[in-house]
Amino acid sequence: MRRSIAFVTVASLLIIAACEQSLDPVGVDPNVVGPNLGTATSNGTAAQLFVHVFVRRLGGPQTETATIPDLTGSFVLRVRNGDESGANRVSSATVALNGVQLFGSSDFNQQVFDLLVEVDLDDPSELEVLLAGAPGGTLEVSVFDGGVPVGPAGGSIELRDGTVGLDIPAGAITEDQGDLILTVDPIDPGSGEVPEETGPLPGTVFNFGPDGTQFAEPIEITVSYDPD
Repeated sequence: MRRSIAFVTVASLLIIAACEQSLDPVGVDPNVVGPNLGTATSNGTAAQLFVHVFVRRLGGPQTETATIPDLTGSFVLRVRNGDESGANRVSSATVALNGVQLFGSSDFNQQVFDLLVEVDLDDPSELEVLLAGAPGGTLEVSVFDGGVPVGPAGGSIELRDGTVGLDIPAGAITEDQGDLILTVDPIDPGSGEVPEETGPLPGTVFNFGPDGTQFAEPIEITVSYDPD
């Protein structure tokens, strides 16, 4: 059975997070500067490789499909509900990739703007989106490589096969910052980058970037692990 531990930070992005058997958040200090693995900096290093807009039309609930071509490997898929002002949002939808549901009706409401998840793509991959609710709502599905783009509207993110979750509320990223490119990279506990006395569990040590990112509101980072 997997367990989860959540960390909340106000001042800056956690650079290194580690889980221990004791559940104590040892090594989670916003003032500790860890290594910059070079996978992202703020504003502009995530490449958008695919985008498709699904539109809720007149009539009953509708299922639409789209093909993601020429991409194989691990990427970040973003579902953007309506626009940042709150217009054209859907209150009920399901999003599936290659027959596997990524998001369901409980994930959508008028307050949800961005949903992000790490996915493995084949060539080709098939998207299937069921739209319900009032006509005119839109879901923009994009695929990115190089990091997770999150803006002032915030977002809920699952990465590393669901092991790491980030909950970034609206306003935590300011308008002046624009979209930040967030990264989560695993660290080998035996690499010397984590103090041995913390005794982290394998597969629970991560480097979060970009280093030194400042948030205007608290964000929550959740790391799931198997205590056995």
